[in-house]
Amino acid sequence: MDYESNSRKGSEFTNIPYTSCNLGSIDVSYFVISNGEAAHFSFDKFRDVIRVATRYLNNVIDVNEYPILKIEETTKAIRPIGLGMMGIAHALYLLGIPYNSQEGYDFIQKLSRTLTLASMWESVAIAKETGKSYPAFDWNTFVKANQRFFDIDPLLLDAISTYGIANSCNTTIAPTGSISFIANRSGGIEPVFA
Repeated sequence: MDYESNSRKGSEFTNIPYTSCNLGSIDVSYFVISNGEAAHFSFDKFRDVIRVATRYLNNVIDVNEYPILKIEETTKAIRPIGLGMMGIAHALYLLGIPYNSQEGYDFIQKLSRTLTLASMWESVAIAKETGKSYPAFDWNTFVKANQRFFDIDPLLLDAISTYGIANSCNTTIAPTGSISFIANRSGGIEPVFA
């Protein structure tokens, strides 16, 4: 089966032809704090790491060695990054939250929302510093694709209107098979299966 027909059937990650996306994942179990009291999740520390990771992945676009010039040109035109998470099941264990519960769903929703919005805000900060959005930025396309985030945080839309945004995409939830195995953590948003 060739790539084109396979990609139409579905995949872990979709992208436009001749581009790449730099993926990175944050182990969220490290943000569960327990000092002899009830465990809690430090969203402040999580946001700090999101900001650093967003800048790191954005910088990787510029220092990468691409296999062909067309991939380099396309990637630098849209500057996609894919910041994700792993260790969610382990974080839930540490917090005493059942994975398959409303509290678990609500926690994961808050994690995902925080990841995406904080990364987008950092991408705006990068655009403000550099004085430009990613080269292929189109206001209407970008707003239409991301409206669900602007419904949550209208100030983000205002900031993008004023300063632009450095990356066309910011987050993805990959299974993190190899890296979660190396880190001895649950992969992506998945539970521990055995």
